[in-house]
Amino acid sequence: MGPLNAEPTPEKVGSAKGCAFKPKLASLSVDIRTNVGLTGVQAPGEVTDVTIGRHQAKKFVAAGGSCIVAVGVTSSSRVDVTLNGQGDPCPRALKIAELVEPKLP
Repeated sequence: MGPLNAEPTPEKVGSAKGCAFKPKLASLSVDIRTNVGLTGVQAPGEVTDVTIGRHQAKKFVAAGGSCIVAVGVTSSSRVDVTLNGQGDPCPRALKIAELVEPKLP
């Protein structure tokens, strides 16, 4: 990922509040969901259980090719890291989730 083209912008996607970043050749969002936990993950295909720091998480590729890492916070809340870019975005999405995770309760 290259440098950010602009400042992060607030966004609301469904029930999630988050921020979107637009690095060159990619897009990244970090969304906080306060009304649904990991059991509410809806994926079009295979979902992989992963551990990010001290949190359980789920990783999957969305219909548009974005990689989503949903990090569980409580049974009814999670933080979704979504990365779309060239090549396989999942290794970078996992790395970003590792940077976000220490800030979570």
